[in-house]
Amino acid sequence: MKSEDLLHFNPDVLSIYFNKLGETIFLYSNFYFPKLDEKVNVNVQYSTFQPKDDYFDVVLTSPPYGDSRTTVAYGQFSTLSNEWLGIDYARKIDGMLMGGVKPNQNIQNGIIADYISEINKVDNKRALEVSAFYNDLDHSIQRVAKSIRKGGKSIYVVGNRTVKNVQLPTDQFIAEKFEKNGFKHIITYERALSNKSMPSKNSPTNVAGRTVNTMLFEYIVICEKVRDRKKLRTNKKRKIKE
Repeated sequence: MKSEDLLHFNPDVLSIYFNKLGETIFLYSNFYFPKLDEKVNVNVQYSTFQPKDDYFDVVLTSPPYGDSRTTVAYGQFSTLSNEWLGIDYARKIDGMLMGGVKPNQNIQNGIIADYISEINKVDNKRALEVSAFYNDLDHSIQRVAKSIRKGGKSIYVVGNRTVKNVQLPTDQFIAEKFEKNGFKHIITYERALSNKSMPSKNSPTNVAGRTVNTMLFEYIVICEKVRDRKKLRTNKKRKIKE
């Protein structure tokens, strides 16, 4: 904002905040909640996910699309808001999110391994950062999978980011990891991102005229649990014996 414009910029922050909050509460109270059956229990998890064995019928979530420092800058964009709300660890959020701690080596197995290998040929540091994110996402999926009942569904909304000109198939990674945890991949829907804050193209190399597409689509990955944990453990032991 230009310095002369700043002189006349004095919004009523509290009024704007509570007006937005009131609009959101009104929408949920008058449009969403009345559509719920009395037997439906909606459990909104806004902090650490607490796994409960075979408890949920459906888990709907949209995990980060990549590590916070290099993809969607959750920590950067939320710092001011979080400090304003009195959260004392506001500047440490990036390190607490998926991919916040780098591993010693890259992922070697699964669908994502070849893509990380391509990145590693160009930049080892970035390959390790990508591996860190997918290691954490894998761990998170394992916890969620244990919490869903047999016959239940997992619904993940995610975007496939591009690193060093390599587009990473996060949607396929999610389907693969759920299938390893007793699920069957049902379908993946593709949805165009028609309204987003980030530009449709950027210049990661900072070379004039050399641009690449940012995320243009989201993918809704739906899986169904077909085996319970006991059978899954039995099958793993049988494979080890063989």
